[in-house]
Amino acid sequence: MPRKLAIVLSGALWLTLGGCDRSTQGRAREREAEARQKIKKLGNDAKEQARKLDHDIAQTVQPDSGQASAKLDNAALLAKVKAKLASDVGLSTVKNVNIDTRDSVVTLRGTVGSEMQRQDAERAASQVSGVTKVVNELKITP
Repeated sequence: MPRKLAIVLSGALWLTLGGCDRSTQGRAREREAEARQKIKKLGNDAKEQARKLDHDIAQTVQPDSGQASAKLDNAALLAKVKAKLASDVGLSTVKNVNIDTRDSVVTLRGTVGSEMQRQDAERAASQVSGVTKVVNELKITP
């Protein structure tokens, strides 16, 4: 009777032994065990690579919450300063004034019609809640 040994790999390892002597069966079982260990190791390696990739993607895609918060704070402060300048100094003045905010510091740039408007703009900006310093770079053009 002929000896048969068939190994089929299809997602899992199947071992069919038919008419083999004990030493052949033993070697086949050892090879099967080795193959299962290799498959398990490959699966674990793939899982670890997937975890690392997921972490890298998360770090790349998700913005730093501190930076996002700072940007929102600056935007809110900018809106408050613009509103205060419009109400206290006048809309026509605000049109010629650029306002920058960074870490509670407001910088005023642009042109105004008089020294009084320049001082009023600085005073109004400094009265806004959250402003710690005003840098007045406004130029006077009559």
